[in-house]
Amino acid sequence: MSDEKPDGSWLLDLIETFAPDDPVPDGTSDEMTKKAGWRAFQISTVAAIPPGPVGLLTILPEVLAVTKVQINLIYKIAAYFKKQTILRDNPRLIIIILANALGVSIGKSLVAHYGEVLVLRAIESTMLKKVTQKIGQGIGAKIVARITSKGVLRFVPVVLAPLFGQLSRSMTIKIGKEADKIFVGDIVIEQVKTCKNGHEAQPEANFCPICGSPFPVDSVPD
Repeated sequence: MSDEKPDGSWLLDLIETFAPDDPVPDGTSDEMTKKAGWRAFQISTVAAIPPGPVGLLTILPEVLAVTKVQINLIYKIAAYFKKQTILRDNPRLIIIILANALGVSIGKSLVAHYGEVLVLRAIESTMLKKVTQKIGQGIGAKIVARITSKGVLRFVPVVLAPLFGQLSRSMTIKIGKEADKIFVGDIVIEQVKTCKNGHEAQPEANFCPICGSPFPVDSVPD
């Protein structure tokens, strides 16, 4: 993925591409995570068998195939907890899950925890794009680093193929556990306000930050 979009928007495109039409849970969250983990193990192990230059050609297809397994797992876990509609309406939840699993800091700009309730914070379109880009760049850097290390190790004996499988399995299990944390409890979605001129603002704003138009005291975000 060395040619990913520099602004990080490639991540949302990838999520949209790999999103299943109708995810159907085929077990508990833990069972599905284990199944997906072993599926990722199989993909990476088989892809790591060809050595040398030939093996290098399998790296990108492998990463994409494993990523598809991981995104499908997230959707299945969401469906298991009856949160598939929330997930489809808010794909940034997937970015949060991937960022947490990969150790990419997202701060408090997208999400906040209040006890067992997760609040997906309201954020204007322009700010959302910037935050998504930052997370996308961070995740992209992590993936590139993984690809680089895989490229070097493709020249070592084939007996290390299971190592690649275990790495993919471990990451998939992390993603499944993060998805479980997100979807097991209640999720509250904050909404942005829209002024009379169509500009967006945070729900607590009294005036539009763009044009200065006042919001009614009792206004409810759209």
